[in-house]
Amino acid sequence: MIKKPRQIPLKVPFCEALIPRLDAHHPKLPIIKNEHGTYYSGYIGEKNLDYHLSTLLRKSDTSTSRIDTLIFTMNYSFIFYQ
Repeated sequence: MIKKPRQIPLKVPFCEALIPRLDAHHPKLPIIKNEHGTYYSGYIGEKNLDYHLSTLLRKSDTSTSRIDTLIFTMNYSFIFYQ
């Protein structure tokens, strides 16, 4: 399996560079801050999922595992693996 390293989305550093340059009363500042928070929290969520999946695969008794089914709801996520 080829594992690519997770990279931070390009919008996060763009927003981080833009926010300090904008005036505190700029009309787009809340929109940009909200967008930054959305993309950054998504990135953190993906990193957390990577950690839990790697822990799950380490506990497996074989060197390879596969995920059979992923079920996502608003409150839970279920992973069925073999």
